[in-house]
Amino acid sequence: MARLLADEDVYSELIHRMRGSGHDVAATVDYPHRGAEDHFWMLRAAAERRIILTHNWRHFLMLHRAWLDRPVAWEDWEAIRQRLRRQRAKE
Repeated sequence: MARLLADEDVYSELIHRMRGSGHDVAATVDYPHRGAEDHFWMLRAAAERRIILTHNWRHFLMLHRAWLDRPVAWEDWEAIRQRLRRQRAKE
């Protein structure tokens, strides 16, 4: 099954149905960072190995293209995970 991160514009009914079908769906509205910028959610999804589910595809398309062109330095997954852990600890 898929590991997804549902953006705040995804209907709760869809999230509920997908979870009911066995998908591992995290929702941005369940995190304390509600309303955070799109790049935050892209990094969060990458760190948690999730696919972003959104209706706001134009913004994420731009971020996706930037991700594909990213410098090799961005590939430090452990640094991303540690940064997210520090943010969670502050919550």
